[in-house]
Amino acid sequence: MKQNNINEIREEFKKMLDKSKENDPSTKRKWTKLYGDVCVRIFREFLLEELPEEYTITQPYAYIKGFPYEFDLLIVDKSSRPIKYTNIYHTNNVRIGIEIKARGIYGGRDEIKNAIHRLKTFL
Repeated sequence: MKQNNINEIREEFKKMLDKSKENDPSTKRKWTKLYGDVCVRIFREFLLEELPEEYTITQPYAYIKGFPYEFDLLIVDKSSRPIKYTNIYHTNNVRIGIEIKARGIYGGRDEIKNAIHRLKTFL
């Protein structure tokens, strides 16, 4: 995804959130889920362009069989499919589980750099 497209989406989304807060300041907290959803989908589009051909990225909010937590995205083998009627993937098809935080970095920049390095060596 080109940087211009991401910036346009970000600006449009910010306008939408700002307008909703003007109309009803009590809704500020209620919009955080939507904001996170948009961030996950933008990040997914970016990753899809950078990912090696043998992998793909799930739709948002996926699960790994036998693991009780939801992930924002999973990088999985391209041939894998979720278990019927679910967004649950078999462990042997999952390469990476991703959690995206739309507001800030958690764990510090050095930890993020190390994680990116580990990710590159894994793929």
